[in-house]
Amino acid sequence: MKEYKVSGKEIMYRVCPFCGNDRYNLSVNFEKGVYHAWCCGKGGRISGLKGLIKSFYN
Repeated sequence: MKEYKVSGKEIMYRVCPFCGNDRYNLSVNFEKGVYHAWCCGKGGRISGLKGLIKSFYN
């Protein structure tokens, strides 16, 4: 199963690294430099998220 999909200018990750929701609720907008987890409300600048996503998906 693909771990992400592109939706407009955002990448939607399948599994949220914060709460484990697996319904593509983590959106990352690299153009704006922000992320938002719609499932649990976490959000912020992607600079703090990069390492977390890399370790979570490897």
